[in-house]
Amino acid sequence: MKVNLISEAEMINNFGEGIWAVYRQQSRGLEKAGVKVIYNKFVNDLSDVVHIHTFGTLAYMKASLTKKPVVISAHTLPKEVIGSVAHSSAVSDFFHYYLPYFYSKADVIVAPSEFTKKSLEEHGIKAPIFVVSNGVDTKKFRFSTGGRREFRKKYGIRMDELMVYCVGQVILRKGLEKFIRLAREFPKIKFVWIGRRPFGNLSGDNRRVGRLVSGAPKNVIFTGFVNDIVAAHSAGDIFLMPTSFENECIAILEAASVGRAILVSNLPTFDGWMNNGVNCRKSNKYEEYRKNLSVLIKQQVVRRRLGREARKTAKKKDMEIVSRNLINVYKTAMTNETNTGDIGITFGQKFVVLLALLLFAAAGLLFFIKDRVIPRFSN
Repeated sequence: MKVNLISEAEMINNFGEGIWAVYRQQSRGLEKAGVKVIYNKFVNDLSDVVHIHTFGTLAYMKASLTKKPVVISAHTLPKEVIGSVAHSSAVSDFFHYYLPYFYSKADVIVAPSEFTKKSLEEHGIKAPIFVVSNGVDTKKFRFSTGGRREFRKKYGIRMDELMVYCVGQVILRKGLEKFIRLAREFPKIKFVWIGRRPFGNLSGDNRRVGRLVSGAPKNVIFTGFVNDIVAAHSAGDIFLMPTSFENECIAILEAASVGRAILVSNLPTFDGWMNNGVNCRKSNKYEEYRKNLSVLIKQQVVRRRLGREARKTAKKKDMEIVSRNLINVYKTAMTNETNTGDIGITFGQKFVVLLALLLFAAAGLLFFIKDRVIPRFSN
């Protein structure tokens, strides 16, 4: 079997870091499972099936024009865009109409969670939807004593200090405000946010986020992008993500695989696999977060128990299992006439979709110039 994996994130730096991580991780898993993988082949495509991970203009054209069976991973829902990019409230209508229309181009859709599948069905998607976790390489994401030491040395964190951390984009949706507020409540504890604003000045609520970051207390460290994410997870003790919306969250899978104690929001997407008091602690309101975090800080035995159970959960979503599930999805797409056609939208909504495609093309060009062209002239 030969699969053509499509991801515009490969061509544009700083775009969709989580999606890029899933794309690369799944590609390695498929290759280990014996699948021949080719990348971003938009013409002269000799693959058996096309698997698309992003939703930009090139991805849309490939899904629309190819004669190959098309599988699309629904990494993004319309609600997820709000707050991620600048003026997202103004462009939310683009995504409300465009994303369901784009996903309807698939013969088969892969949803990372039951929550995502239900959301897609509510948007009128007619194509078959299979739930397959984004997965995690549990052999790679294991606790590393050396990685813990090196990361802490780099950022001036003593080995005997407790470290609360988050991995994700520096945006409000991920719970930035709660994270900083909790850091003020626990001034003797190091709080570390690992990640960046991938859209730069085009990120959502940019000024507000900037004020929060610059006004954070001294016990908060913002690392930006880090190359060794396993070392980053190993350095931490408590993974804290007060997020308001997720489809599955690759960072939580990674933290679980490394065996970290996890404190996360009580969201529908975590139902059935992140169980409060078993492999994590869940909260919604700030006071719940403060109380749960206080328990985790004070009680090492609780942290260790949650970490052990989290590791067991991650193994159920190991990349070997995910790869087998994806291969079955590909076989379904190849052997069945599964696409039931585009969802019905009005002429006005089609105009919105066209504007969205032009917007994606313009944004892609801007990022390409920023990250690939300008640096060449600067060297």
